[in-house]
Order: sequence, then structure tokens, then C-alpha cells
Amino acid sequence: MTQLGDAITRDKLTQYQTVVALRATIRDRNALMLALTSEKIGLDQAEAEEMIDRATGELIEAANYVQEEELGRATARLHQLYVKSESIQDYKACLAIQKELNKLLGLYPDAPRATAPAPSPSTTEEVSREPANPLAGLRLVANE
Repeated sequence: MTQLGDAITRDKLTQYQTVVALRATIRDRNALMLALTSEKIGLDQAEAEEMIDRATGELIEAANYVQEEELGRATARLHQLYVKSESIQDYKACLAIQKELNKLLGLYPDAPRATAPAPSPSTTEEVSREPANPLAGLRLVANE
């Protein structure tokens, strides 16, 4: 592609990124249309309509995420960040990353895990109220 072609492609990409950012913040389509057709951005009516439709579609698609995939992606990113922080001996960052990872995975007893909620027991099932450890309620008594 020529330099002129590259410049036009970059300009269109920059305009499109602007449209996506504006669409994410301006909910009123008419106000967005006014902003895009202003002298500062300079799109004509048809280009603005097409870009708004594309940006809206991408934002809707981005909102439809799969929780398990996002949990996996977040976990992998935290692991990568931990390795990088450890390699430069930034142990304060390592600790913060490990805490975030622990929270994300639900390793703290009071924090809910970042996955889909577990199904609740049905009304016909009885929920056990006994402690998990059968020896938990016992006391040691010294022999005399």
C-alpha cells in the first residue's frame, strides 16, 4: 500500500476508534451524530451512521462475555504479571498480585469465588448443619 493509502487507513482507524469511544460514553444517538458530523471530526451523515452501527454492534458483542473464559484470561494475566514482577524483584507487586489472585479464585473464606453461583439445594433436600470435621466439637480432657 502507498503512503497515502496507509495514511487514509490510519485516519479511518482513528476516526473509528473515536466513534467507538464516543458511542460508549454518549448514549443519545442524535447527540453522537452531531458530534461526529461536526467540523472537528468531519464525517458525513452516511459515514457517521455506518460507523455508529458498527461501533454499537461491537459494544454489544463485547458485553456478551463468557464468565469462565474471562476468569481464565484474568488468571493467566495475573500469573504473567507475577512472573514479570518476580523477575525484577518487585516483591511488593508480587504480594499485591497474589492477593488479587487469591481473591479472584475465592481462596479467602469470606470472599465469594468469581465463578457462577453454586446451585441452591432444592426444597426436598435437607441441608446438613453439622460441622465438616466430626471431631471439631470434641474437647481434650487430661487423664488424672
